[in-house]
Amino acid sequence: MNTQTRTIVCFHVTRGGRFHNQGHLVYKSWVTPQDVIKYNDSNLFTNPKNWFEIKKRIGDRPNLNEKFDLYDNGGWEFFNKIGMPVGELYYFDANQNPICSVKEVESGEFRMEFDGDYNTWYCTSIEDCNEHELQAIIDKGCDNVERAKELMVENGYAPAGWYSQDEA
Repeated sequence: MNTQTRTIVCFHVTRGGRFHNQGHLVYKSWVTPQDVIKYNDSNLFTNPKNWFEIKKRIGDRPNLNEKFDLYDNGGWEFFNKIGMPVGELYYFDANQNPICSVKEVESGEFRMEFDGDYNTWYCTSIEDCNEHELQAIIDKGCDNVERAKELMVENGYAPAGWYSQDEA
C-alpha cells in the first residue's frame, strides 16, 4: 500500500506575459486549495447542484420557501423527506453557474473556471502536472522545483541531467 502523501500545487490562469494576453499560467506557490476558496469567496455561493430545479418546483409557496432558506439549520432534510431530493453541494458563481463540487475542493484537486482564459484557478497533484505546468513551477523558482525537474525527466519532457547544469 502506498502511503506517500500527494503534493498538491495550485495554478491561476489569467492575463499576463509580455503582452498581457489571456491564458497566462501562473504557479501560486503560497496558495492552498482552501486559499483559493477564501480568495474567491465574494464570488462563490454554496448550494445543492439541483438548487434551481428545487426552487422552480417550490414556486411561490411561502411555507416551502421558508424551509428552503433554512439551509444552515438543516432545512434540506425536509425536502429529502417530501420527495425533492437535494443533490450534492456545489460552489456557484455570481451568475448562478456551477463551478465545482464541495467534495472536489475538500479532496484538494479541483478546477474553478470563472471566465475561461481570464480567471481560472485549479489545484492538482504535482505528479499529474503536464510539461507546461511543471515548467511554470520551475520558472517560479521556489518550493517544489526539484520535484518538478525530476518529473520533467520521468515523463520524458526533458533528457536526463538537463537541469544539473543550473546548479554548476
